[in-house]
Amino acid sequence: MQRSRLHPPLPGRLIITDLARGLDPLAQAAILSAGDALIFRHYEWDRTQRESTGKILRIVCREKKALFLVAGCPRLARALRADGLHLPRWQLARGWNRRGTIPPGWLVSAAVHNRAELHAAENAGADMALLSPIFPTASHKGEKTLGSVQAAGLVSVSTIPVYGLGGINAITQKRVRHIGFCGFAGSSPDQ
Repeated sequence: MQRSRLHPPLPGRLIITDLARGLDPLAQAAILSAGDALIFRHYEWDRTQRESTGKILRIVCREKKALFLVAGCPRLARALRADGLHLPRWQLARGWNRRGTIPPGWLVSAAVHNRAELHAAENAGADMALLSPIFPTASHKGEKTLGSVQAAGLVSVSTIPVYGLGGINAITQKRVRHIGFCGFAGSSPDQ
């Protein structure tokens, strides 16, 4: 999907770092292709560790012609010269709004799990939403999933592009390709 010259094109695939699953963010960045994006979370790390790893990840993303987004911290995203910001659900719940808070040209994604959060992402000025969990996933064991029917309903009412997240792999992608996702997101390369 094309964007204005102030915004980069939307990524085809998003890889999300995930400390809880024991994944190495540098190994995750290694699987990026041109046009993908990496969302650097790792909230559990202190600022120094996030900043030092983030600098390396930003370099890898640039080399691979992939976008680099930082989750939850506009200040860290600015310091790392990221391409954008990812809003977790708690940030949306606090009423975050992009107007006047981020540099021009940044791409903003938002984590959404229901219609109210999708509406909050739209009101916040997010460029895209990551809707989850579509299917059962190791990162959210036991959490109620949306399934393809409920996900299709949310995608159909969205005013911003929506990516599918949660249990997305080569097999499950076939079950949801027809519902209007602009792409898929996950922490592993098989999505």
